[in-house]
Amino acid sequence: MKRHGMFLIELAVAGVLLLALTALCVKYFAATAAQRRALDQRQAALVEAGNVMERIDAVAWGDLSAERLSKIALSPETKLALPEGELKIDLGNEDAKPAAKRITVTIRWQDNEGRWTQPVRLVAWRYQR
Repeated sequence: MKRHGMFLIELAVAGVLLLALTALCVKYFAATAAQRRALDQRQAALVEAGNVMERIDAVAWGDLSAERLSKIALSPETKLALPEGELKIDLGNEDAKPAAKRITVTIRWQDNEGRWTQPVRLVAWRYQR
């Protein structure tokens, strides 16, 4: 009878340890999934910023204006990937010689908890040909 009681105690301790390890693993996998999701979102924002800059590069120098650039929006795929995603394009007319314009593309979005993440920013200079 004494052996039977020890066996039950050992079984109960093993069960508690198994539950504790399972809880730790679930937390680990949840944290890993959240980090992966954040990296995927950042990569989507970087790709979108590059695509926006390529679309801006296709605009002729004379047509390059803040009004024209305000018509550019995030792609539907990026809108799905980035919750509350926002695109901002700044056009700085610099008094540079030769004539140049500084273009800044900024994309920001919210994380799963509704906080704004660190934005992705891409800056390029465009010179008159």
